[in-house]
Amino acid sequence: MLKKTSVYIGTLILGIVLYLLSFIFMGSDLKAISDILIGAGASLFVISTVNLFTKYFEQRNPAVTKQSRTEYKDERSSSMRYKAKAKAGDMIQWLVLGIACLLIVIDASLWVIMVTLGVFLLYSILNRVFYE
Repeated sequence: MLKKTSVYIGTLILGIVLYLLSFIFMGSDLKAISDILIGAGASLFVISTVNLFTKYFEQRNPAVTKQSRTEYKDERSSSMRYKAKAKAGDMIQWLVLGIACLLIVIDASLWVIMVTLGVFLLYSILNRVFYE
């Protein structure tokens, strides 16, 4: 929110340029590049648009902005956010393990299964390290 509007306008234009640039690669053998450019361009466009609208809203309503920033920094709000993150992390942990089991059932490549289990193991290790 502290960045200047020109940065957001620049990324908005970059997003549009990347999206339009993707049409050059649309019919060729480089379809993957076209897909990446579409994704990156659309993402930059949406992120910049949201940031510009947020900046506009903050300029028009300074009292609401000040109140929401104060509430965001409140200790109770922080505690609730951290608790929600912890619950979401626990759910994602079991979701990743379920995906690994599904990959085993559908007889996916061994490296895909191992990467999925590696993500599960990494999450478990990081959970233990940051918990203590």
